[in-house]
Amino acid sequence: MSVEIVWEPRGVARTFRGHATGRDALESFKLIAGHPHFDELRYNLMDFTAVTGWTTTDEELQLIGALNIGPALSNPHLQVLIVTDRDDLRDVAERYIALGLSPYPHEFFTHLGDARRWIERNIPRNPGPAGA
Repeated sequence: MSVEIVWEPRGVARTFRGHATGRDALESFKLIAGHPHFDELRYNLMDFTAVTGWTTTDEELQLIGALNIGPALSNPHLQVLIVTDRDDLRDVAERYIALGLSPYPHEFFTHLGDARRWIERNIPRNPGPAGA
């Protein structure tokens, strides 16, 4: 898997590198959704700035969306932040959102620093228990 997962106090950051795939996104989300602290997450930062290529299928996008439905019942407060300056990756993300399966709001950024500043402005430092 060409993705690194880093748990942070209010969220999780996934950094994709090299040639990444929809399968990488799927498998890394399964790890996150199954984690004991998933319900405490307030953001899922997906950094694609180190990606050199991307391959996915429509079936993988649909599966990712479908797998988000259950975890959204236990944590409806997650924000998805997508960082990329590649038009092809933004197009894939927009195709995924257009499926209407993702229960989470998405924000797009071209620079990681902009996403980090968004987190500081919009995600409380002490969000409390899920549902608070």
